[in-house]
Amino acid sequence: MAAQSVAGLPEVVLFTASYEMRGMEAHITQLGAGLVRRGVRTAVICDGREEIRPMREALERAGVAVHAVPERRTARLGSLWRLHSLVDALRQHRGCLVHCHYAAHWGGDLLLAAARLAGAGPVIRTEHNAPILPAARGDGRRVRRRDRRYARVIYVSEQNRDEFLLHLGRRPEQGVVVPNGVDTDHFTTAAVPGGVRAALGLDATAPIVGTVSSLSEERKGVAQFLEMAAVIARSTPSVRFVVAGDGVLRPRLEAMARTLGLGRRVVFAGRLPDVRGVLAEMRVFVLPSLFEGCPYSVLEAMAMSRSVVATAVGSVPEVVQDGVSGILVPPADPSALADAASALVRDEARAELMGRRGRDIITSRYAVSTMVESILAVYREASSGSSMRPRRRRLQIAAPR
Repeated sequence: MAAQSVAGLPEVVLFTASYEMRGMEAHITQLGAGLVRRGVRTAVICDGREEIRPMREALERAGVAVHAVPERRTARLGSLWRLHSLVDALRQHRGCLVHCHYAAHWGGDLLLAAARLAGAGPVIRTEHNAPILPAARGDGRRVRRRDRRYARVIYVSEQNRDEFLLHLGRRPEQGVVVPNGVDTDHFTTAAVPGGVRAALGLDATAPIVGTVSSLSEERKGVAQFLEMAAVIARSTPSVRFVVAGDGVLRPRLEAMARTLGLGRRVVFAGRLPDVRGVLAEMRVFVLPSLFEGCPYSVLEAMAMSRSVVATAVGSVPEVVQDGVSGILVPPADPSALADAASALVRDEARAELMGRRGRDIITSRYAVSTMVESILAVYREASSGSSMRPRRRRLQIAAPR
């Protein structure tokens, strides 16, 4: 018997296999907290590694039950051990609606098997990025076979959905677009931490061009950000540059900055517990990504009334109105990034106007409350329609010894 939430929905179990704090983890944190506030009993199954401890702790504070899946014991028994762990967690929430989150188009078979074995209800999948291309041979067939087990597929942008339909042949009627959302009460210049410039060793009056990004993937385009910075520094030496974020590419990027002669003009701030302070100091926020889904960094920068220069990838053209709330440029073009950012550095009034317009766009269309309500509508539809039923003969899974 499915446990019912106050809101009339079955209990919801969120799932992610990620192990780094990025936009998808922020989404899950916001969604879990938003569901609890609306009376929906909510749990999350996630990795137990230290890297995503902030997500687990934030969810626990919000009232979400957290199941940390242990790491594989051996390579030989790893999949079986993980399957047992997933089944064990899901059986504590029988009849639940399962909402899984993925940053790539592969993966999901193990969770689907666990959901069936545990007697879960409908399973919903969110794709947080467009498919990684070129797709491997057979990827489309595997994705479509997996899709037969999902009640609905959520895409975080129109472009994201279109890429899946075009390259992997997904059924258009199964998918729905729900853009990411931002807590506009939290991301506001009304109350931000002070002393950021002094802490980062930045001049009190220097215009700042910055980005907030994971430094774990080439696709984030931070190398192109540094090439842009080198161009701007030659024409406008007073500008300073900030890269907030961390990851395995950081040593290489720091070496690249030195090679480009940026010296003390660029600050690698690392992963900050609160990015509002550094965002508030930026004259221009730059998103240099080579491809994206619906990047939280742009939403947060716009909510903080920052002018934006961004590559026209993923949902960015849906969010940023070119020439109104920011400037869009082609991906992998540091010169175009430099021209756009320099124009806003020189014209502070225009940058401030774009920032105000961006804030208006976020509050009207991309508030976290809008995102949660839209996902709740998907849950209700899935719960009232066909759901994934457990097999008549229950299989027993024994833990590996």
